[in-house]
Formats: sequence, structure tokens, C-alpha cells
Amino acid sequence: MKKILLAILLLFTMVACGNLETYHTPPALKKGQKTVRLVNFPIAFEGSLTKELEKKGWDVYVGNSGNQAIKVECSNFDFDMLYGFRQGSLKFIDLRTGKEIARYNFKMAQPESIQKKIVDVLQSFPGA
Repeated sequence: MKKILLAILLLFTMVACGNLETYHTPPALKKGQKTVRLVNFPIAFEGSLTKELEKKGWDVYVGNSGNQAIKVECSNFDFDMLYGFRQGSLKFIDLRTGKEIARYNFKMAQPESIQKKIVDVLQSFPGA
């Protein structure tokens, strides 16, 4: 019985249950505006996400400094070192206009799937 429950729990932790809501389409990124600010992410996750975004040509900044075009903010998250993110939300904000572009709410998601979603959303912006 314990093995069955453990198998069910592992199944739920492997599948990212989340939804992406888009609010408005940002204006195209101009040359030199492919910059992103990461806010409120766990340090280990932030490092791997930074490397992945830099491979895609993004300039990545951490914290609330600098002049970036896009901000990705992690909020209301519950993180477990063993299971990954249990729940949380990501806000994508266009700092040029001050408008929220999209929000990704997730439950029982692995860090790799969240990282992939962040990269996919940023790469979908016009001019990226």
C-alpha cells in the first residue's frame, strides 16, 4: 500500500500542472533590449536559469537594479529540495510599459519544467 501511494506521489511531482494566462502583447524588443530581471527566485534555480537564458542571447540581471526590458518575478512559491516547486506563480512584466504581460501559475512542478516555461515565454516575445 505504501509503495502505491509513493508511486502516485512521484507521478504528481513529475508532472507540471500549470496554466499560462496572457494579458497583453508587448511591443517588439529593439536591439539591446533583450534584457531580463529575475526577482525572488531561489539561488540555485536562479543560477541554472541564468545560464539557459544567456545561451539564448538574453542579458540577465538579478534583483531590483539596472535598466531591463522584462521582469520575471517568482511569488507565492513553496519549494522543497527533494520534490522541487510545489506551487507558485511567475509574473512577466514589461518594464518599458509597466504592464503585466503574462502570469504562469503552477502546482507540483519540477524546476526544469518551470525553467523551460520561462525560456519559452521570453523567446515568444516579438523581436526576441
